[in-house]
Amino acid sequence: MSEPDFPQMNATARHLWGLGDYPKIANVARLDFGVLAQLAAPEALRFRLVTLAEAQRLYVAREREYS
Repeated sequence: MSEPDFPQMNATARHLWGLGDYPKIANVARLDFGVLAQLAAPEALRFRLVTLAEAQRLYVAREREYS
């Protein structure tokens, strides 16, 4: 599978492709960067679908909590 021709793709389709000819299947919300960075090698990782609005709301709430 080769990477599609990006100039001819719309923004949504372009967003779905990562580096190395592999489709991007998930994003980590900025809110969870700290948790992800602290995972050790054998620990499991589970993704949960959230909307952009929900991720932003949770991020703002956490920033208020720790400031």
